[in-house]
Amino acid sequence: MSITSSILIIGSVVTVYTSLGGLKGVIWTDFFQFSVMMFGLMAVVIRGANISGGMANVFERAHAGGRIEFWNMDFDIYSTNSFWIIILGWTVIYAGTFSTNQMQIQRIICMPSLGAAKKALYFATPGYVLVIILCLTTGVMMFARYYDCCPLLTGRVKRPDQLLPYFVLDIFEDDYPGIPGAFVGLVFGSSLSTLSSGINAMASIVWDDYARKLFHFLPDRYSIYATKLLAILIGVLSISMAFVAKESKNIVEAAVMLYGGSAGPLLGLFSLGLFIPWANAIGGAAALILGQVVCFWITIGSVADKRDPATMGLALTTVGCEALNISNPYNIPGAPLAFMQTYKIPRYHPKVHHISPFFVPFIGFFVALIVGNIVSLATKGNKGRRLDKNLINITACYYLEKLLPESWRQLQNDKPGRQSRDDTINGQSVGKPMVAMREMGRRLDGADGDEDIAHEDDQSMANPLRNDNFYPRSVSPMARTHV
Repeated sequence: MSITSSILIIGSVVTVYTSLGGLKGVIWTDFFQFSVMMFGLMAVVIRGANISGGMANVFERAHAGGRIEFWNMDFDIYSTNSFWIIILGWTVIYAGTFSTNQMQIQRIICMPSLGAAKKALYFATPGYVLVIILCLTTGVMMFARYYDCCPLLTGRVKRPDQLLPYFVLDIFEDDYPGIPGAFVGLVFGSSLSTLSSGINAMASIVWDDYARKLFHFLPDRYSIYATKLLAILIGVLSISMAFVAKESKNIVEAAVMLYGGSAGPLLGLFSLGLFIPWANAIGGAAALILGQVVCFWITIGSVADKRDPATMGLALTTVGCEALNISNPYNIPGAPLAFMQTYKIPRYHPKVHHISPFFVPFIGFFVALIVGNIVSLATKGNKGRRLDKNLINITACYYLEKLLPESWRQLQNDKPGRQSRDDTINGQSVGKPMVAMREMGRRLDGADGDEDIAHEDDQSMANPLRNDNFYPRSVSPMARTHV
């Protein structure tokens, strides 16, 4: 199947079931797609270890080829395998994903209580870790399979993104002809899972934050259909963007830079609001805008002025191709095996936009924090404006506020102490703040066109997560109707 056909089929399928099924359809399909992904990854790891002579032999070859390096402690922002760059960049990405990403938050507010939402995140963490371990192990196995005859140098694959499909076909095609098809399902499943979550989240955001203000006269039950229409339009836009993205030489790095370029500044914005008592709206806006401008400037620069691949990759070789009866049409000998174990990627300091893609999220986070603090202080912080104590971390803000002039302080009488388990917001218990959301979803589903009753119910049930708004205006129709 061609890339064009794959994009059209995946985009069309995910757009249809996301618009029809809403969040409930997305969550169930995500579950089945995760199951397929795990089966495919486990099959690749088991077969890969078996065909290479066991896990011990796999890691021995990887070590001999210089691929096992846990403690590269050089703080080199141009390196893609520095310990510090990986830790800083991926910490920002995952912290932003779990705490500020709309796709995660939309799932959290659909849980029956805060405790259930926390448990869902705790149970999800081992799944994330397991998938990452399996993916990394698969990469090590690919090197162990082709350590002395690289498919890139012999022309069997044209770009790094094609290595994994080639590896799967190579190890399964003769003995297990059905498994490559399951692997294709794995790839399609992961694509569908990500796309469906993103389309559903984007439709909710566009409607709640923008379109609702323009079509405020629409009853709530009609807004559900509006979000479905938005999901279709966003799906069509995603298909169009996929045709642009396929021109990238390394889709993984491009995805990390684009996602991190928005996740880093967004995490910085939320951190400002939660932990910094003098952060205000002007500082937050400046932080988010400048953080994203810097990140996307680096990303666009890296695409327009590509970095020489020779300065990024480890040594490769073709010395074993002849023994395997594999032709080498380009006559590229590569490096001797003895040289590969000691080879290090040379230090590289050319241009700012050639920074490691894994470091871009941290840059966005750091820029947002610095700019937000400076602009907020320059505009007198929150002096004369009351802080909403339900939206800040009292402990952090109480102690940081001591750095401010006394006339700016608002939390002097709020010294952190042991909080009661029965804390309330606006007189309502926060123990199960999402029960009202689910109940309202059921009532709206069963309204059967009675707009007056639905409206009366809407106004009678306040959402404990907010101080001033009622449930139907704070949660997207798509999220609340299909919980």
